[in-house]
Amino acid sequence: MKKTAIITIHGVRWRTKEDWQTRVGIYFKKLSPETKVIHFRFGGMLAVLSWWLGAATFLRIPSWLRRHYLKQFSQFMRDVRRDCPDYEFSVLAHSFGGWLVEQAMREDRYICIKNLVFVHCPIAVFIEKTSFWNWLETGRLRRVFAWSSRKDLVIKALAIKPLGHNGYR
Repeated sequence: MKKTAIITIHGVRWRTKEDWQTRVGIYFKKLSPETKVIHFRFGGMLAVLSWWLGAATFLRIPSWLRRHYLKQFSQFMRDVRRDCPDYEFSVLAHSFGGWLVEQAMREDRYICIKNLVFVHCPIAVFIEKTSFWNWLETGRLRRVFAWSSRKDLVIKALAIKPLGHNGYR
């Protein structure tokens, strides 16, 4: 039986080591000491620029930042798989981190995830239009959960009603 590893990915406003990732890691370690918690952290506000340039693909604007973050995350996942061969990986992604996971899975077919949890991720609003359904069918992904608060202004601006939480299996 494989062990469990949880990978956390922040959004664009990561600033300190006393952030949600650290607190979630402490919580999971208390809940289950044998669970490995690994944090993926990347540049902050430059990520927003990367997303906008990525979103402007139809204008043929290249995004070296987008490529940089995707390569960084793909390499991170390869390193984690190599270092933890006896583990299954669940990912907890916040905001921009969800977009990063989706793009990396699209480009790197070796990324396989047991559980993917979106927390306040704009990508979750459009989950039916992504490749997640195919990845669920092919086994690259076992479960997807998406949660957003009615008070999240970004999600509120993008979301189809009703907001709240839902899961796909």
